[in-house]
Amino acid sequence: MSTREIRPRWRPTNTQRRLVTVAALACLAALIAGRPTLVLLAAPLVGALLASWLRPAPRHLRVDWDAGPARALEGDPITITSTVDAPVGRVTGTSALAGMPHEVRPGGDTDAALWTVLPRRWGRWPIGPLHLDVTDQTGLLHTDLELPLPEVIVYPATPRLDLLPAGDRLARQIGEHVAAAVGHGGEFATVRPLQPGDPARHINWAVSSRRQALHVNARFAERALDVVVAVDTFSDVGPPGARTLDVAVRGAAATVAGYLRHHDRVGVVVLGGMLRWVGPDSADRQFYRIMESILDMPRWESVVDPEIDRIPRQALPAGALVVMFSPLLDERAVRAITDLRQRGFPVIVCDVLTCEPPQRRPRNGDGADLALRLWRLDRIALRHDLAIVGQGEPESPSPNDMILEAALFDTGRPVLVVPYIQSAPFRLDRVLLCWDGSRSAARAIADALPLLEHATDIDVV
Repeated sequence: MSTREIRPRWRPTNTQRRLVTVAALACLAALIAGRPTLVLLAAPLVGALLASWLRPAPRHLRVDWDAGPARALEGDPITITSTVDAPVGRVTGTSALAGMPHEVRPGGDTDAALWTVLPRRWGRWPIGPLHLDVTDQTGLLHTDLELPLPEVIVYPATPRLDLLPAGDRLARQIGEHVAAAVGHGGEFATVRPLQPGDPARHINWAVSSRRQALHVNARFAERALDVVVAVDTFSDVGPPGARTLDVAVRGAAATVAGYLRHHDRVGVVVLGGMLRWVGPDSADRQFYRIMESILDMPRWESVVDPEIDRIPRQALPAGALVVMFSPLLDERAVRAITDLRQRGFPVIVCDVLTCEPPQRRPRNGDGADLALRLWRLDRIALRHDLAIVGQGEPESPSPNDMILEAALFDTGRPVLVVPYIQSAPFRLDRVLLCWDGSRSAARAIADALPLLEHATDIDVV
């Protein structure tokens, strides 16, 4: 709650101007027409003006105002209240809200004003200043007040995620994920003979009575998981409310909250501009530390490549599960994913692209439809290990030949070409390999190994 003593500068309201205008016109009409009775029409108006002058407005106002809470989730109400401690009439006002997408629900009584703001987008928002319009008790004088308001932090909404992927290697901390090793846990692993130090509550009496020796139940250990959530901020495209950055931030928030709910150690790495990170931790405050790190991301274009080497080991532990939210539009983000995978990190990539390039009505021969199909093919090849493209008929060339050429030389993925005369189901009875000892031939054979394993005969030329 903030308090301020203010010396207002009172000014006439529109109501006072109307009263003065009507009274002056009545007196002027009486003078021109020579009818003194018309002055009686102006008498009540003049009396109201004299009453306001004989009862002056207060010279000092004590204003109390508050805005809270300072931290909220998307859609949670933020209440802005102001109270004037003085004999005044009505208090109204507006808040600038600095461009925050919001809804306002006004309310309050005569000497106070209340607004309920419903923020619709995450971020740091300076919601001030608050402009108040205060009138005196007669309603003939008013003054404008400007009050500062603090910054409000709006966190993204976090839908509950119960099914979350777990990595192959777990940390040594106690958690809720079942490990392959035997230890302290709740899931049954096997029955083994009793060893010194085993607690008596683990004895399996049924097996012990049959084997005439004490045996205990061994259980799988329950360990925590190190998770690093990566957010790609290089690109931000899409319609309002469903931009790639909005989807990425909300997805990252839900993922962080879900893993923290399972008592895992969660950290974050923000790709874009200056590389920023928060080391994995499982404390209750970790969610807010991660979210504030994401909200502090720069809003300008960056040409800096994210260097994974610069991330300390404490922020990216060995074997940590990396969950990246990216639209896969910037080559730097794709290279970072490749770098993480080559270093042995299990990586899960969530494609947050929600739209396609803007389409326009195609004209004859302008290739707009072909360009969109090539873009879709490039996106499919980026997310999959194999591209299957049909061959066009040699006698009738078509724009589809450009799609085959783009798939071969631009996607960087192996391509399976279906001949135009193909009618039978796909079979791998006999395979012909063309080998010239080059690097590209070795790469092609390596990409074709999953298919070559099913071949009956392989001939090398």
